[in-house]
Amino acid sequence: MESNKTTRFKILIVEDDFTSQELFKLLLGKKYSITICNGEKGFFTFIERTRADVVLMDISLSGDKNGLELIQYLRKQSIEHKHTPIICYSAHVFSQDKINAFNAGADIFLPKPVSNEVLIETIEMVLLEAEKIN
Repeated sequence: MESNKTTRFKILIVEDDFTSQELFKLLLGKKYSITICNGEKGFFTFIERTRADVVLMDISLSGDKNGLELIQYLRKQSIEHKHTPIICYSAHVFSQDKINAFNAGADIFLPKPVSNEVLIETIEMVLLEAEKIN
C-alpha cells in the first residue's frame, strides 16, 4: 500500500525479546516509522507523547503488566489510541488466549511464529481499513 502522506505510518511494537525486536527492525523499519518498547515503561512514555497508526502487541511481557493489560489501557483510558488498530501476537495459542486477546480489545490475533508475509499483509490490511475510516 502506498501512502500519499509525506510521513510514514507509525507502528508501536511492544516486545521484550531482543531477537524479535531486531527482526521487526529489519522487516518493518524501511517502510514504516517504528518504535519498539520492551514493556510497560516505554509503552506509557510513547503513548503519552505520540500517536501510533497501529500497535503490534505481544501478550507475554516481562514486568508488572502483560500485553492484555496494555491493550485494555489503550481501549479504556487512552483517548488518542482508543480506536487505534491493535494486532496481538503470542506463542500462547489456545482458543482461550485468543478470546482473552479479543476481550481485551485486540482487533487481530496472530499466533507465533508468524510468517513475515502474513505479518506484513496483516499490517497493510489494518492500515488500509483505518485509512478508509478516516
